[in-house]
Amino acid sequence: MDKKLIIVISILIFFLALILIINSYFGTKPQDIPAGNCTSIPDKYNQYLCYVDLAVELKNPEICENIIENSYWKGDCLSFVASAKGDWEICNKVPNGEQYQQVCLSDVISATNNSELCEKINESLLGGMVPSICLPCWPNCSPRE
Repeated sequence: MDKKLIIVISILIFFLALILIINSYFGTKPQDIPAGNCTSIPDKYNQYLCYVDLAVELKNPEICENIIENSYWKGDCLSFVASAKGDWEICNKVPNGEQYQQVCLSDVISATNNSELCEKINESLLGGMVPSICLPCWPNCSPRE
């Protein structure tokens, strides 16, 4: 994948995170919404935000499984939970290919400052965009292809 696509994906994830932060500050708090109530929201996007808010607040990736209409939204949900929980293994569940799983892993590394995870990064899938915490050991901390 070229660097432009990686940058676009990163920007989209950033704006989605910003929307979630704004929504969580001004909107209904996740703990106020039982998981089943997300299904009663008619608008799919707001329903998605509800599931993401709940999943991140409860650090429960299983809630993301309720997002079935859009695999990208489901992947974002899993990535946010992985970062919130500090659990890189959740990234393995991210749909849409290994590149999206690598973006998730990169986000977890950045969120946790866990440089031990740098060895799991596949630079070619991230278009050379390595988390800054990995730079001191790069490229020797990365497995070679």
